[in-house]
Amino acid sequence: MLGAASLALVFLGWRVFCGWRQPVSRTLWVVERGGGVQGHWVYASGEVGHTQELRCDYLGPRLLRLNVGGERLWLWPDSAPCDAQRQLRRLLLYIPQR
Repeated sequence: MLGAASLALVFLGWRVFCGWRQPVSRTLWVVERGGGVQGHWVYASGEVGHTQELRCDYLGPRLLRLNVGGERLWLWPDSAPCDAQRQLRRLLLYIPQR
């Protein structure tokens, strides 16, 4: 009986660990307000996060870094179609850079 209880405890611990490490699925929505650019997260559950300041800290030829409320996001937009890359870069040129 002790073996089954130990096995159940190990399994439960593993499930908690896997759930803890699970990345949060979310989408960043970007809006222009008051002459600036802001963003908010929309989570897979449908919950909408609060609006945060959005900055473009780095805009290179193949790599860019956004700062959303203090959280840094690195993006490699080179896998997007050329037209989408141009539109993204035009938008990011108007976001205040650090």
